[in-house]
Amino acid sequence: MSQLRWVLAASLLAILSILTVVSIGRIQFVYDLAAFLPPPSSSDQRVLIERLGQTPGSNYLIVGSSNQAALERLSEALSQSSLFTRVSSDVPDDLTALQQGVAYDARFLLNDMDWTQSGLDRALAARAGELALFADTDLIRWVGADPALVGLAWWEQQFDAPDVPWVTEDGTFLLLAETVHPAFDLASQQQAVDQIVDHSLRIGIDDLEISGVGAFGVQLRQTIEAEATFRSVVASMALVAVLFFAYRRWKLVILAALPLLCASAAGFVVLGFVYGEVHGITLAFGFTLLGVTIDFPLHLFSHSRRQAAGLASRTIRSTMLLGAASTTVAYLAIAMGGAPGLGQLGLFAATGIIVAALTSLFILPALLDEKAEVARSSAESVSMRFGLVVVVLVVAVTALFASAQWNNDLSTLSPVPKQALERDQAFREVLGAPSVRYLIAVEGHSEQVTVEETALVADRLRELVEHGGLAGFRSGLGLVPPIAEQRRRQQQIPTESSLRHRLAAAAKENGLTAMQFEPFIAQAVATKSMPLVTVSSYVSTPLEGMVEQFFYHGGDDRFVSLTHLTGEVPADLNHLLDGTSAQVVDLKSASEGLVADYRRQLLMMLGGSLVLIAVLLLVGTSAFRGIWVLSTTLATMSVTALALSGLYGALNLYHLIGVLLIGGLALDYALFLSRPGTSATIADSRHAVAACAASTFVAFSILGLSEIPALQHLGSAVAVGVSFGFALARLSIRPLVGGRR
Repeated sequence: MSQLRWVLAASLLAILSILTVVSIGRIQFVYDLAAFLPPPSSSDQRVLIERLGQTPGSNYLIVGSSNQAALERLSEALSQSSLFTRVSSDVPDDLTALQQGVAYDARFLLNDMDWTQSGLDRALAARAGELALFADTDLIRWVGADPALVGLAWWEQQFDAPDVPWVTEDGTFLLLAETVHPAFDLASQQQAVDQIVDHSLRIGIDDLEISGVGAFGVQLRQTIEAEATFRSVVASMALVAVLFFAYRRWKLVILAALPLLCASAAGFVVLGFVYGEVHGITLAFGFTLLGVTIDFPLHLFSHSRRQAAGLASRTIRSTMLLGAASTTVAYLAIAMGGAPGLGQLGLFAATGIIVAALTSLFILPALLDEKAEVARSSAESVSMRFGLVVVVLVVAVTALFASAQWNNDLSTLSPVPKQALERDQAFREVLGAPSVRYLIAVEGHSEQVTVEETALVADRLRELVEHGGLAGFRSGLGLVPPIAEQRRRQQQIPTESSLRHRLAAAAKENGLTAMQFEPFIAQAVATKSMPLVTVSSYVSTPLEGMVEQFFYHGGDDRFVSLTHLTGEVPADLNHLLDGTSAQVVDLKSASEGLVADYRRQLLMMLGGSLVLIAVLLLVGTSAFRGIWVLSTTLATMSVTALALSGLYGALNLYHLIGVLLIGGLALDYALFLSRPGTSATIADSRHAVAACAASTFVAFSILGLSEIPALQHLGSAVAVGVSFGFALARLSIRPLVGGRR
């Protein structure tokens, strides 16, 4: 019979393993930093969410070193790479590198040229002097295709940069490398980072720094993979030590892992079938949250010390299921918080909680040693001290409302360390990179309408720059000019015969031959009938990523353009844009509003979950016990929030999520410590709760040492809260005296 039980357990694990492998095969892991942000509630928040990680500033990889000469050699090496749109402010020395792609072919639509006789005379006069000094083959070829250097002028306009050296106050010289692919394409960003590192090693740069959104994403993925391995190993070793100390039997230590394995497998199965993409950090959070499922087998083990496992399971079943249901409610509240990442996290954890509880109650008992069932002795009532709970609750809530502050900084939600963000900001200030705070968004029902409105905004901004009211701005108009402007330029191109006549006269005047400019004539003729340039013209070209930084399709047939501002923004900028559909987006204010709205939403979900938990308690137990359990839970949550406020100052959303999790744990402790029973079963409950609290404290303390700020905040919140939860529930229960209450 015992062998049959183990065969059934092994079969169950095999089935779950197969389902897990199949589910993982369906899952595509992503590392988009916006996955843990909630849906926007305003237009500026919508732009913030839609373009997070896709603005021009985010496509920059900023490379730093104290060795300026070595950094210049690195710039030369990276300039030859197809992974970068530009490196530093240099125009490639090889002019033929610019003579390719849609931008060069459509250069006469993207930039103005003087097609008159006098205009061509001036252009050829300038080129004649240059050709006399520099008889380079590439220059001759370039001039023959573009005597006015319209393409080169366009390139310089798009990639202009300050001529002053880029060096920080601590003597770090900077190199700017703008990647072809957007920052959220981590595979391409990884290639770019690897290429920078490889070249730096060969050059001999030993103090290399790489900053930027793409670099942060690559680092985040590497950190998650390393943390998932290291933290899980350390936490597992710590849990093994705690469990062996509590039960002194290796068999129980091994069996304790079964509910966790089943929970993890079930979570993977659900995620695989519900979501096509799963954020990598969901697993880092999810496995940690599932760590609380170790409580379920511990309750069973502690109550099986003096009776058969089957009887122990029946004895604690109602309490365990009530605790599991209440904890599941808290996780589902997290899942319904609005952010896709939290939705995945909550679903993964809620599924695991249910499966772990059922595994502990209905599968584990069959695998434990059989013992003779112990007859129940007379039941004893449980004495709960309301005075202590009420005093703690009132004092904590009062102090919390009087002193607690909330941190609305979006960077607190970022998995990127604060020091790295501050260093990146210091680099950007030196570079004069586009503002990562202000931009102007223009929305229209079509690309043409949006581009025309953007051109109107650009005219007003240009006047502001000329009068010193704005340092500068970048828009996508150089890449996609208004249709009317392109048509005007197209119509200004003379006929082939007229152009040949003018070129012949200009060439003769400057000692050149008209035959040199046949490529120019051919391109001019082709331009007169070529399709006008649109955003779609750049699809699958090296400049596609750059175009996507300025233009994108939103939902509901929205076409959006973004203009990025440099330097300080005047207070009356909105007034300057009156009469247009343009909107100044303050990303800092938008992000703070987003976080505040998110917190309110989570607090509403918390309130709703507490009401549902109260209903579960009143239905599942006596009114007196239910009120005490709920009061103890609220007191624990309040004290935890107050302690975190004292430790960290302003609280962030991850602290709030930790407090939600603490509510579930505190409720479980209070439920088991308040169970009526004999002296023996009461002692077993205390043993189980002590083991649960110790294992959770150890696991989340290790999480609190994580290098990922979000995991640090969650781990520290739970480690602090579980201590309060255990102490408060234990102290408010009358102690045993002489083996009896």
